Amino acid sequence: MKFLKRLAGLLRRSPIDQEINDELLSHLEMRTADNIADGMTELEARRAARLRFGNPLVLKEKVQSVDLALGVEDFVADLRYALRGCLRNPGFTALAALTLSLGICVNATFFAAYNGVALKPLPVRDAHGLFRVQQYLASGTTGDAQFFFSWPQYSDYRDHCRSLSDVVAASRLIPVPANLPGDAANTATTLHAQIVSANYFPSLVKGSAAGRLFLAHENEPGAEPVVVLSYPFWQRTLQGDSSIVGKTMKVNGTFATIVGVTPREFIGTGAPPLVPDFWAPISMQPDIAPGGAWVQEPDNAQFQLLARLETGIDRSQAESELLLSDQHWRNARHFEDKTIAVSLWPATFFGDTNALWFRGVIVLLMAVIGLVLLIVCANLTNMLMARGNMRRHEIAVRRALGASRTRLLRQLLTEYLVLALIGGGLGLLLSIWTSRLLQLTLTRMVESLPMLGGVAFTLPLSPDYRVVVYTLLLSLLTAMVFGLYPALQFSRTDAGSALKDEAATSGQQVSRSRLRNFLVGSQFAVSLFLLICAGLLIQGLRRSLSVDPGFETRRVFTAALNAGPNPSQTFQRRIMDRLRSSPSVASVAISFKAPGTGTFTRPLIVEGSRGSQQVLSGGSLGTIVSPDYFRTMSVPILRGRIFTEQEAETSAPVTIMTEASTRMFWPHEDPIGQHIKLDLKGDNKWREYQVIGIARDARNTNLTRIDPTFFYLPAASNSFVGATILIRLQGDPRQSARAVADSINEMDRTLQPSLVSLEDGQIRIQRLLTEMLGTFVAVLAVLVLPLAAAGIYGVIAFLVSQRTREIGIRMALGATRADVLRLILSQGMRPVVFGASLGLLLSLGASTAVHAFLAFPGVPDVLFGVSFFDPLSFVGLTCFLGCVALLASFIPARRAMRVDPMAALRYE
Repeated sequence: MKFLKRLAGLLRRSPIDQEINDELLSHLEMRTADNIADGMTELEARRAARLRFGNPLVLKEKVQSVDLALGVEDFVADLRYALRGCLRNPGFTALAALTLSLGICVNATFFAAYNGVALKPLPVRDAHGLFRVQQYLASGTTGDAQFFFSWPQYSDYRDHCRSLSDVVAASRLIPVPANLPGDAANTATTLHAQIVSANYFPSLVKGSAAGRLFLAHENEPGAEPVVVLSYPFWQRTLQGDSSIVGKTMKVNGTFATIVGVTPREFIGTGAPPLVPDFWAPISMQPDIAPGGAWVQEPDNAQFQLLARLETGIDRSQAESELLLSDQHWRNARHFEDKTIAVSLWPATFFGDTNALWFRGVIVLLMAVIGLVLLIVCANLTNMLMARGNMRRHEIAVRRALGASRTRLLRQLLTEYLVLALIGGGLGLLLSIWTSRLLQLTLTRMVESLPMLGGVAFTLPLSPDYRVVVYTLLLSLLTAMVFGLYPALQFSRTDAGSALKDEAATSGQQVSRSRLRNFLVGSQFAVSLFLLICAGLLIQGLRRSLSVDPGFETRRVFTAALNAGPNPSQTFQRRIMDRLRSSPSVASVAISFKAPGTGTFTRPLIVEGSRGSQQVLSGGSLGTIVSPDYFRTMSVPILRGRIFTEQEAETSAPVTIMTEASTRMFWPHEDPIGQHIKLDLKGDNKWREYQVIGIARDARNTNLTRIDPTFFYLPAASNSFVGATILIRLQGDPRQSARAVADSINEMDRTLQPSLVSLEDGQIRIQRLLTEMLGTFVAVLAVLVLPLAAAGIYGVIAFLVSQRTREIGIRMALGATRADVLRLILSQGMRPVVFGASLGLLLSLGASTAVHAFLAFPGVPDVLFGVSFFDPLSFVGLTCFLGCVALLASFIPARRAMRVDPMAALRYE
């Protein structure tokens, strides 16, 4: 209650101040009266009373400090004073705020991207209580496979896991031919559907934009076919026509009733955030994805699962029950690959954002981007040191008037905090704009990928409260980083020597000069480090954009067919024969890993001709292909031969190796006839393979590097279960692709063929990621240059202003302008030389670490063959940044050359 009264007293501050003043004056008058009674004159009595009493302002401050509520008033007063100081120096304030806003904008934009990808919950009902189910298998399978389950597996979770209040299932996006209502031409359009469980919408959505959502009985077998349209599709294609509800659309030959449209904010369940054109219940699966009955196929993993916990149940308890349930379910069906763990992760827009590799990449990128903010802090520290020296007289006067060091320290930190908040606010505004620009750019890039077929993509990069809080905390942190040392230094200014401007402060000036030089050198080192890293990456990425992958990409198409999980061998042979007989097809092959879509790594032992063995650390890359693969992909066999059909049908123990593999394993021997041992299943059961051919090197795994080791094993030509069909077309690729699709549809319309060229598929994605990474590092490099130049210019300019008198004396004693120029430039470039040495050492260390990491065969070579010590990057960029520093030093040095000795000798 007492504290509240004190706070209320802030509203009537003037009467309280007057009371304190009156009380202090009464004490002074009583002391004066006592002195007069002791025989002093009135003038002597008042002087003695003031000397005994002390500074009234200091006493008043002490009295006020007893009142806790007055701390708020002091802060408000400091805040007003800081704002007035910013307005009195608009040039300094604008430069400092703009410099700080650039660093905060970069960091806030990156955090907004990370927030949208990994932290922001899905726009669904009770989003924070929704979890995505992830399984960990004994085989070590990683990636998307960890998030997909079969329908029987989902049913088991739903019916037997008591710790879950709700479990919903959503399939992958399925391209399906459909005819919209009112389509007079009756021409089919490929739409993207998602099959969901009956409780999908009730668990996630409240209400609808039009019509209704699914009812429970519509998931039962034999129910009337119904669909729910997505809001983006309804607006984009049907112009938001509400009369569409109740009409029918033809989905793959089946008429389905449109019962409603989802709410505007609902974009599905993400991972990745691709928005389907419409949703359908599981009862429509045979119509949308014919070729099998998913509800009866325990090994057909097509669904992502999302779950909610029962009240009072924690995540670890639910995960334990899920694991036991899943192990029992797999054991009952004799699955070889056992479940070792089941996790529940908050449902975000992407799935695998809790993986260690993803977190490692995020930490690395945040550290790199944090270096930009570190450069900004070094700049601001130098600027504040320079400005603080000019305010030394003002601070000394305040100390002489009785201000304590704590009071001055609080005032200075408040000023720096205001400066940081201004820069942070401006940085947040810039971040909102750049995040929006980044969102539009990435959305257009992704939606333009032919392999997606025009499906809507959403990436929520708009800032939310997390981004605002992050920016605020970042602003407070930067205020402490760049402001704490200057505040500590200036708050202990010696009042006497500062007021007399004596040389007694020269020791402090030397110390501060060393600090500024250290900051400039460190800033130059970090700038050079970032610039060299950017130069190495940009060189590598530039080369990778025009690289020859070593196989045909424009005329070779991958064919996705809706043939079901286990088509018969006869059916597979009919499909392959149909493709080979098409006049538009030059050749057909299969590969268990199409180029650019990844590969598998297996342990390998090389059997030397002299009886020696070589165990390959980390394993070797490889794939399984049909004999026609090499002709289809235009991969020549340099020596030896390809697989025979008999070897392919019987999976004979033969292999074809690449040039790079033979150079590594048998550098001075004939590789044909040599043997290797492979552990294909990872169960320590080795099988020996004979090398029968040498294929030209290619970039099967990553466009950025030739596969260091790679082997091909034989596969049957007429079996594509679990493999990718590769078709080499002749004539115009687009027309030939349509002709092949029509030919397959004539045979079986349920196959729904989708043909995408390698160039427009994974190759396009890899190049897109390369372009994005190149743009990222180029933007950082562009930011680093002006920041480094501004820091060096600011320090040299300040030194020139501080040494105006010294320069005048030197010139009066006979120093020439050239002498002054050499003096200033030598002092300006001294920390640059230190920074260049440190930056080169850091860059060499980073280059060594990256090259060591790239030794693993499956890692993308982001440097694309750029040497360990690339002269253009290391020497060229060091000289370039040195020239920038020299120019930044020359401008204030040129000003020093024009100093008038007579004016300088009168300089104060």
